Amino acid sequence: MVINQDFHLLQEATIDSNGSLQLGPSVTASRYRILVNANGQLLLDPIDDREQWLWQNPQAIATVQTGIAQAVQGQTLSLGSFAQYANLDIDDE
Repeated sequence: MVINQDFHLLQEATIDSNGSLQLGPSVTASRYRILVNANGQLLLDPIDDREQWLWQNPQAIATVQTGIAQAVQGQTLSLGSFAQYANLDIDDE
């Protein structure tokens, strides 16, 4: 999912004979999803360390992708408002 369309040029890079691309020290994530559009433009989307398990688990990611496809088709179920939980403290650990 592209969260922000405001891209800027970070650097230029060349793919070596092994198909590798060196991103340099300004890139801090260790894993990326690689997206491509019809024009061949690539987007590297960093995968948060807390989400890597999902992308490494074929069954889990298939379930998520099925849910996304169902939502796109309008196959959703309303569970009502969750506003009552909006101000709860969340333990990030």
